[in-house]
Amino acid sequence: MIKGVCNGISEYLNVDVGVVRLICIFLSFLSVGATLGLYCAAIILLPTKDFRDN
Repeated sequence: MIKGVCNGISEYLNVDVGVVRLICIFLSFLSVGATLGLYCAAIILLPTKDFRDN
């Protein structure tokens, strides 16, 4: 919800965003926070979606 990373991944994979968020939360507990680092990397590396009207 912070930068839309889970939403973008869910759109790409054609999966419900709630499922992706639950997987992200589960992985962060399982990996003792390493998922947070991956999330921050995704914020920097993944392209942004332009919502402006052209």
